[in-house]
Amino acid sequence: MTKPNEWEFNPGLDTPKSYAGFAIYRDLGVNRSLDEAFKLYAGQSGKQPQISPKTVPGYFKDWCSKEKWVQRAMAWDGEMSRQTEEAVIELLRQEHLTEIDKCYQSYKAVAKRQVAIARQGLEMTERELRRLIEQDGPLEVRELIALMNCLSRLSWQSLDAWAKAIGINKLLESVSYETDS
Repeated sequence: MTKPNEWEFNPGLDTPKSYAGFAIYRDLGVNRSLDEAFKLYAGQSGKQPQISPKTVPGYFKDWCSKEKWVQRAMAWDGEMSRQTEEAVIELLRQEHLTEIDKCYQSYKAVAKRQVAIARQGLEMTERELRRLIEQDGPLEVRELIALMNCLSRLSWQSLDAWAKAIGINKLLESVSYETDS
């Protein structure tokens, strides 16, 4: 049998009534006080206590000291902080993954457009070269070099965009894999 967390009901330490008082004290948060906890505890019965607001009965004080309410409430606060931190980290991770995915989709779209443009450019160049050769004879060396340079740059840009898209996708996969395991 596993030991309960400090803030949970402990049959060897708590009674149902004392634990109800502790739960109220615990849930008041970091600015908790025994006075406020007792007011709420006494108010649960539907009647207001017949004592001054700053007077806590002895049994309530005894529960607090014997059952280590302060220590247990601090453990609760630590657990709440830990859970909050985990939730914030997960939220930031998800936001980061979303931004990486947007970047990936953007590079992928650019790469697809550049490849399509390069393909059209190659087809157009091929048609134009055939036409020029048939009509005017061969192109001058200067024209061929300029055309080749232009197509080469476009090809490298397309490859670079694809490489970035693939790299970003691999990053997304590794980040997702690391957090899933």
